[in-house]
Parts: sequence; C-alpha cells; structure tokens
Amino acid sequence: MGTRIDWQSGRVTVGIEDPSAAAQAALRAAYGDNVDAEAGAAPDPHHTGHGSYDARRDDYDPPVRGGIRLTFDNWYRTGYCSSAFVAYRRGTYPDYYVLSAGHCAGGYEGSGQGRVLWGGRRLNHVTSNSFEDGSYSDSAIVPIRSAVRSRWVYVQPDWRAWQIHSSIPAMSEQVGHVTCMAGVYNPGTLRAQNCGTILDNNYNFFDTEYGHWLRRFVQMAGSGYHCRDGDSGGAVYAGSQAWGIHYGATRGNCTYSRIAYALQAHRLTDVVTF
Repeated sequence: MGTRIDWQSGRVTVGIEDPSAAAQAALRAAYGDNVDAEAGAAPDPHHTGHGSYDARRDDYDPPVRGGIRLTFDNWYRTGYCSSAFVAYRRGTYPDYYVLSAGHCAGGYEGSGQGRVLWGGRRLNHVTSNSFEDGSYSDSAIVPIRSAVRSRWVYVQPDWRAWQIHSSIPAMSEQVGHVTCMAGVYNPGTLRAQNCGTILDNNYNFFDTEYGHWLRRFVQMAGSGYHCRDGDSGGAVYAGSQAWGIHYGATRGNCTYSRIAYALQAHRLTDVVTF
C-alpha cells in the first residue's frame, strides 16, 4: 500500500491506522492543511513471525530492511545504530549496499576495519564512508548480496512497513514539510509513525565529538518526531519516498543528512525500488 508526496507543492499524503474524518482533522490541526491521510503501512510480506519488538529489530532473517539494528564492530569500540535504505550501483551486474550513518563506522572503512553485524551475524565490512569535515553527508555503505536486497522500511513497532518507490532530489525539502524517521528505538507507535516538520532545510553545524563541520543537513521539529542514541543511520522518509539518513540530535532537535548527497558521495545510482 503506497502513500504519496508532492515535493514541489509540499502536499503530503500520510498513511495512518485510522484515516477517518476525525483522524484527518487531528492530523491537519497538528501539521497544517497540506496533509491528507490514508490507510497505513502494509504488513511486511517477509516478516518471519517473531513476536517481540526486540526480536524483530535484531532480526537477521532476509531481506535487509530499513529500521533494523546494525552493530558496527570497529577495532576500538562497538556501536549500535540503525539501517536506512538499500541502494544500488548500476552496472552489468548491479552492486547492492545497505546505507547507515558514517559516524557509526567511526570514520573507518575497508576490509580490515568497520565490520558490521546484522542481528548478531556478520553482514560485511564498511567499504565507503562520507563522514568527514565539510561533508554534506553522514553516511556509510555496506555491501550485501542481491538476494537479500529489499525496498522495505519498518515504520511502526510491529511488522508494518513502507515500500520505498523513489528518492527525493537534493535541496527539494522546504521548511514546514512533514517527514518521518524509522530507527531501532523510535519507529513510531502502534497508531502513528514517528513524524515531524522541517525546521531548517539548510542547517550547518559543528560536530564537537568528531571535530567536523557538517553542511546542508536538515533539522526537524515537532512533538511527534523523536530520536535517541541507536537511531543513527535510520531511514528518513515521507510516504514512499526516501529523504535521508538520521544523524542525531543537535540543539535539542533531530537532524538528518539528505539521501541525494549520500548517493552522490558513494557513486550510487539510487535507492532500491524493486
């Protein structure tokens, strides 16, 4: 079941569990008149029947989905982050990668460092990391087999998920647009996704932990958009469109880097939509 966003006009159709007139009125009261509602996300057909929240978020049964825990096991520390989208590089035999946050990999890449675990099992190593001073993208990619690719993102704390059908062009987001994030710890609730409105669509700031200036990021606002440690790398989306990769909280607001810059940084063709 799809949902739609017109990034030129800013009109958004959001899937919710109860798309009644009262629910639509409440949604518009919170986010404005440019928001419509329709029936919510569809069940993931690949869901294996794990019953608990923790089991599913650590799930290593294929395919790879957005919003699942990834463990970055570097030589100096172990970090827990989230998966965003699966992307590909077009060629005779397309290469497939799962995207996450570059700072999760600690700035390391290559076959000897940056090992990534998927639900406790080895996935692969980080092969490209764009997290550096002056970057437009806090992103890293991990190669995966074609057989485990998917366009699904878990968007609520059960097995409901969106299918991703496209990615938004760079700098298309506008202040006030509604967007959502699916991370390990904040995938939304049983009745609503984890969504808010854009506060700043050209946000530049200094990362004091790593000593990097990061540029052209997007800062979110709104009581419905939550984030915490472990959500880094999670999928930022609007309807069935990939918008970005979750970075973290800055100045009390959740922040993400744009998907278009991640694709450009790693020479990827697009997110997987098939």
